[in-house]
Amino acid sequence: MAFVPLEEFNSGSEDSEAEENLDPELQKEDPNTHYEYHYDQTFGSKTEAVAFLKQEKNWLQRCTTKHSTGCRIYYNCKTMRSCPARLFLHLNSTSQNVSLNRTRMHHNHDKKIVGLPDDIKLEVRRLYSLGITKPNGILKYLETNQFTLPKKTQLSTFLKTLRLVRG
Repeated sequence: MAFVPLEEFNSGSEDSEAEENLDPELQKEDPNTHYEYHYDQTFGSKTEAVAFLKQEKNWLQRCTTKHSTGCRIYYNCKTMRSCPARLFLHLNSTSQNVSLNRTRMHHNHDKKIVGLPDDIKLEVRRLYSLGITKPNGILKYLETNQFTLPKKTQLSTFLKTLRLVRG
């Protein structure tokens, strides 16, 4: 049996060059990334702060941590998990005040549009009161009057709620 020498394994340059050539868009977010937060505003109580976040309709509670200065409730963007926009509420242990702290990074996506726009809802309510109650008739009217057309399923769902409310 003949002795065959093996090539020496080099874990250095080739692997690191391949990692550097990856498209940054395709690289996953490092789960250990630390975000830099800055103070945004103060609320008189936790209920005020939570009501403010619900009004923005953009935040999902992630976790809660306890510190010597109080409790922190962290929130992520509800639209995209990888969005860099984040915030936390700091519940001060010595007073009722709650401070809102945000990251310096902003949302990197378009805001998700849910439901029918208000102008179309008003027009559909008006047409429904005039007796046009079928989705196809309403869609034809909206198309002739240069409205942005909703999906037929959205319109049907909205008409169902109108029928339940108006009887």
